[in-house]
Formats: sequence, structure tokens, C-alpha cells
Amino acid sequence: MDTPRVSILIPVHERAAMLLEAARSALCQEFRDFELVIVDNHSTDATWEACERLAREHPATVRVFRNSSNVGPVLNWKRCLDEARGELAHFLFSDDLVAPDFLSRLVPWMERDDVAFVFSQARIGTDPSAGELAWRWRAASGVYPSVDFQRSLLLGASEVPVSPVCALFRTADLRERITGRLPTGLDFSDHGGGADAMLYLLTSRTRPNVAHVAEPLCFLRAHPGSITIQGRAGRVRDSYFETFLWFAADEARMDWLARLQSKVWLHEMWRARRWLDAGEALARFRSPARPRAQLWARLPAEALRLLAHRVRSHGFRKRRRHALSQLGPS
Repeated sequence: MDTPRVSILIPVHERAAMLLEAARSALCQEFRDFELVIVDNHSTDATWEACERLAREHPATVRVFRNSSNVGPVLNWKRCLDEARGELAHFLFSDDLVAPDFLSRLVPWMERDDVAFVFSQARIGTDPSAGELAWRWRAASGVYPSVDFQRSLLLGASEVPVSPVCALFRTADLRERITGRLPTGLDFSDHGGGADAMLYLLTSRTRPNVAHVAEPLCFLRAHPGSITIQGRAGRVRDSYFETFLWFAADEARMDWLARLQSKVWLHEMWRARRWLDAGEALARFRSPARPRAQLWARLPAEALRLLAHRVRSHGFRKRRRHALSQLGPS
């Protein structure tokens, strides 16, 4: 076949049933100039058989590959990019879905040379017909400054996504910027938390603007074991914190860095249930604390933001736990 305009990339590991549903959502795209690249990360269940089935049923569109060993999620994302032939690339994780008009709505925005990437809203939940709307960043679809996206990702309360499932990028940009390790030495290659945000942050540096489609065009499935459920808890959450702190410092955005450090300081005290010195709280994130006066000045506002965010997210977490309880044993 001719070189496709878009490569839809599905990295997968031991999700045979979900893979088929995700792939079929991709294959139903109204925009037809695409290929579907699936890389099985050495699954031990029926996932590879599902890959082969898809390739047999759609030989002109689906290309499948299998790693000889489990290389972890981030290197599997990279393998997908290595196999991609399209100018544009979209990551579709094997437990998620895209709407039939996802590509037809996003591709036109990438005609603009000043746009680094385009992303849409999404729904998150256990049932695609009843997911909750996520990432109400802007009320209208359009082009916005990249620096506004960066600020929202680093400082906002879940205003923009970290999952690349919501976005369309230039393949060359992703190949150049995918990484499983921060310059600080943090390795997040075994879970991908932080690596996804880095794709957005580093790519946003390449052009002055990003595009946003203010409609939910994808569905992120909440299920036991997904990063949607595990979220930013534990190591995954810490990886995001260190990623954001590093990026603010690397951009020399000292105002952002001070706000982030105040936020992390509060989170660490909340977790420890005791008073911590700022330097102690930030040391494990490899982020030297800003002057104490700067952090103190921001603590009250960050405490209010943290409280408001926890109140807003409490209802969603409660509904999510109830929905998961209806699923039965996984």
C-alpha cells in the first residue's frame, strides 16, 4: 500500500479481548488514509493470536509485530514508532477507544505548521456510553499558545490530558522525544507514568501553538490494573511530579517551579501526616527547593487548590469505585 497519512499505534500486553475492541474502534475511522500498527509486548495469553486475526481480516490496513521479550511499556511505544510509516501518529492504548470521527476531526488541524499537536476531550469510565467528561480546557475548539498548554499541564487541576490517546502528533516529533528516563536520572520506563506527559511537554516546545478540539472523541477505560485507575498514586504520581518539576526548571520558569514545589511540599506533608521541611520534602524529587519565602507565599493558595481538587475528585472516585465493584473479579 502507499505510505499512509496517519499511523494508529497500539502497544499491547496480555489484553486479547480489549485489544479487539480497541482495534475495531480504530478500523471504523471515517478518515481512511491510515494504517493500524499493533506491537505485542511478548504476551503469554491469547493476545498474539488476536493480533494475527486482525492482520488476516484487514491485510491492507493492519500490520502486527511481536517483541521477542517483554521490553516494558515505553520501549514498546518506541517499537510502535519504529514500525510506523505515516507522517502523523496516534497512540491508542489497548484498553481505550476512539470515536469514528476522531481522525477526521483532528487531522485538519495538523495542516498548520505552527501547531505542535492537536488533542481532544475524552470520557473516562467503565462503560463507553456513560463515561465522565474529562479535560474541559477551553470552551471552544481552536488554536492556543503552547505555553498555555504547558502551564495547564504543570499547574492545572487535570485541565489537559497526559495520555497520548487523546492526541495526534507528527511521527518524527514523537520518535525524537520519546524517553523512559528524565535527565535527573528518574527511570519511568517500566510504567510509562511521566513518559506520556514528556511527549506532550517536549513536543509543545517545537511550535508556538497547540490545537484543541473541545469535544470528547475518545474513551479511556477505567478497569483494575489500568493507569486510569492507578492514576498518580505511589511511584506513578511521583514520576509525574518529578517530570513537571524538571520541565519547569529546564524552561527557567521559576514562578511555575515555586508553585509546583509548594504543591509537592503540601502533598508530601499530606501523605506523611506530619510537618516536613521543604528541602526534605523535595529532595527525593531531585529538585532543590526555591527560597523559603517564595514557597511560603504560595502555600495558602496551593492549599486551597489542593482542597478544592480533592473535593471535586472525591465524587468521581466514589462513582468509579462503585462502577468497578459491579464488574466482579477481574
